[in-house]
Amino acid sequence: MVINPTPYEALQWALEIAGSQSALARKIGLSQAAVWKWVQSSKRVPAEFVLRVEAATGVPRHHLRPDIYPADLGPSPDWPAGHGHERAAAVVPLHQPHTPNRSAAA
Repeated sequence: MVINPTPYEALQWALEIAGSQSALARKIGLSQAAVWKWVQSSKRVPAEFVLRVEAATGVPRHHLRPDIYPADLGPSPDWPAGHGHERAAAVVPLHQPHTPNRSAAA
């Protein structure tokens, strides 16, 4: 693999690692036709699937979509294996609704 691949080259790399369009599609929960469309039309992984492709193939997100994940942000975090669905449980909301303490009222 080249040092600074284009997003299309990174997509091709992910396909080689997965084995085929069908294999990658199965690993990330999509149809082969959806992956075919990336290869034929957009020439890159859609933003909403970058993390799934990274988890399934090991191709870094900053190679798949450098416009969204610049390489100068450092290495990708070491996520658990899988399709990324288990990560959602670890997300902590930044804003908690305020619930007044009724016992403190005069």
